[in-house]
Amino acid sequence: MAWAADFTVDEICYNITSTNPLTVEVTDVFNGSYSGDIIIPEKVEYGGKEFSVTRIGSYAFRYCYDLSSVTIPNSVTTIGNEAFCFCESLTSVTIPNSVTSIGDEAFADCSGLTSVTIGNSVTSIGGRAFSGCSGFTSVTIPNSVTSIGPQAFDGCSGLTSVTIPNSVTSIGMGTFGWCSGLTSIIVENGNAVYDSRDNCNAIIKTANNEIIVGCQNTVIPNSVTNIGGLAFQGCSGLTSVTIPNSVISIESHAFQGCSGLTSVTIPNSVTSIGMGAFCNCI
Repeated sequence: MAWAADFTVDEICYNITSTNPLTVEVTDVFNGSYSGDIIIPEKVEYGGKEFSVTRIGSYAFRYCYDLSSVTIPNSVTTIGNEAFCFCESLTSVTIPNSVTSIGDEAFADCSGLTSVTIGNSVTSIGGRAFSGCSGFTSVTIPNSVTSIGPQAFDGCSGLTSVTIPNSVTSIGMGTFGWCSGLTSIIVENGNAVYDSRDNCNAIIKTANNEIIVGCQNTVIPNSVTNIGGLAFQGCSGLTSVTIPNSVISIESHAFQGCSGLTSVTIPNSVTSIGMGAFCNCI
């Protein structure tokens, strides 16, 4: 199977996405890769016509191990699936305010990434979007975001704190799994779906009183009835946990990989424990 970009200008490859209006997406280099410092322009000329660059296509910079920096213009509205995954030399990214969606695995395994700025028009962060980005210690999720996909920040072991804005109405399973450095979790007041009641350092789904994300400093409130799947996954700093008598269910892999956990008392209220709930609690 062979393919090629529609055209190339200044060593950046493009595919035409629309002829009315004239728009293009950045695409990957066939049988090659980008490297060094890349500046993506807002507009590009081809065949006597001027095209707006509105999208960074899926896989565009995937496996570009020597990509050291990228400038994303204000014309871009979408960052596609796996657009920058495994760009290990990339140290910082600024996602402009024009971008509304970040695709699945868009920046997955960018292990050198130490700084991420997410623009305030992004509404959705895809599954595993920043998975494995162990280098950055903080991320600000803007108030425009309504959806955070499964495992979006999985394996971000350097992340120490996270604030969920009141705009977020959907959080996927394992969003902050294996974030072993996480010590502070806050849900902003006024969120209609989630809360972090009693300063518990956790994300609780309000409707069914289920913890969906915890960390090593979580104190489970006695109003919680369920500990969700993957809720404490990879919290290696968690050494003990008090499960209150309000809890009736501990879901699959809830405490998987909590390698520092030395003892657990299951209260008599618990009637269901999912598969692998304490897997790899060595």
